[in-house]
Amino acid sequence: MAAEIHSRPHSSRPILLNKIEGHQDAVSAAVLIPKEDGVITVSEDRTIRVWLKRDSGQYWPSIYHTVSSPCSCMSYHHESRRIFIGQDNGAIVENRELHYKTEASGS
Repeated sequence: MAAEIHSRPHSSRPILLNKIEGHQDAVSAAVLIPKEDGVITVSEDRTIRVWLKRDSGQYWPSIYHTVSSPCSCMSYHHESRRIFIGQDNGAIVENRELHYKTEASGS
């Protein structure tokens, strides 16, 4: 699960604005996709997911990919859309299978 949390202007307590559910195990890393209202998550359940925000305001899993070992970390390069995933088995994998298209990106 990943969540988007913002602080209220006059309060030190954060409020939950959105909640993303779908992973079967702990989320190891989450990265915001700049300018596209999206989130990429990797999890110990061996999945990589791209979540895009719909008109309803809710994030939906747009892409789902399973890898060979639980994911422990991730690095994302927005301009090239390259995702590098560190796995528990020691492998570092560039995932080229996750391609997503939004109206904002035009690709």
